[in-house]
Amino acid sequence: VGIAACLALACVFTESIQASDTGRTARGCSPAKSLVTSTRSYAVDVRRLVHVHRSPGGRAFARFGRLNVNGVPTVFAALESVRGSRCNAAWYRVMVPL
Repeated sequence: VGIAACLALACVFTESIQASDTGRTARGCSPAKSLVTSTRSYAVDVRRLVHVHRSPGGRAFARFGRLNVNGVPTVFAALESVRGSRCNAAWYRVMVPL
């Protein structure tokens, strides 16, 4: 497995909700949640054009559409969700196929 294939990068999936990188979230809600355990893993499907960032608020360096170059839905392995002000997942840390 190449080192580039193992890069975990932040990928924003919504334009209207911004994750707080200062840890400020709704009361009773942790700012980040790991999505990888010894018995479970999760995937995030792309529903519209998404931009890939190295960190929340950073400059986008890649983008992915709903379908990949083979016409198959784009799906990323999810590592962590970063929650916004309403405890909704605002950002996902994912493995990107680069």
